[in-house]
Amino acid sequence: MTNNLIAKVSVIINAPVSKVWEDLMDHGQVEQHLSGEPHIVGIVPERILHTAYLSYFSGQEDKPENYSNVIYEVSPENGRTLMTITQDHIESQGDLHLRKQAWGTVLAGMKNRIE
Repeated sequence: MTNNLIAKVSVIINAPVSKVWEDLMDHGQVEQHLSGEPHIVGIVPERILHTAYLSYFSGQEDKPENYSNVIYEVSPENGRTLMTITQDHIESQGDLHLRKQAWGTVLAGMKNRIE
């Protein structure tokens, strides 16, 4: 089994970066959408939120090499915001497909809530 697949999904949100960032930080998106133990790895305000988490469903030991990185990125796009979520440490094509669907749903929810 490999764990080097990466899911990456993006959406344009019709709002400034500051509003999207505020929503990301204020609504507990990290805890709400990561079913496991999330940790904040780094923050670049109004740009990047880097988290790592161990999924409860993975059945893996709580060791750093078993954590996935989930990175939320926001960037200005002609008065709007490009929001991207990237997750690594995905083990199969089937899981990659599921992760992309799940993150797409998260982004659609953010877009609806913010706009």
